Amino acid sequence: MLDRKTRWSVMSCYRDKRSTYRLVSAHYPEARRAAELRRVARAQKAADAPSYFAALARGEKLLDALKTAPARAKRAGSGASRVELVAGGQRFAYCREVEGWAFCGLRERLSKMQLRAARDLVSVRESAETYRRE
Repeated sequence: MLDRKTRWSVMSCYRDKRSTYRLVSAHYPEARRAAELRRVARAQKAADAPSYFAALARGEKLLDALKTAPARAKRAGSGASRVELVAGGQRFAYCREVEGWAFCGLRERLSKMQLRAARDLVSVRESAETYRRE
């Protein structure tokens, strides 16, 4: 299971990319529409945020190292809030949450992706407004 912050990033990214898709579809001129829609197609095709993450993980090969390499965990103390699993020469972090341990190794990457999606949406809203007025 993904940690809560990573799940929120995935859900926000999914929501923003779908909003971007709707705005581009409705307001962009045909000449610019196809290229813009390709950037958000994965989110549009997904039924929900977990499906979007699954498609993203497959397409970006986010979890491949975990499938192919034996893993060993660094020892964590009883009060540890984070441990690392080493697999395939990569480190994968797990964070302690109320529900137990959750994978947080993609937190930074997906947080950046979510921020880009939010910024893209702002830009698309502005462009859509401009195209609406023309």
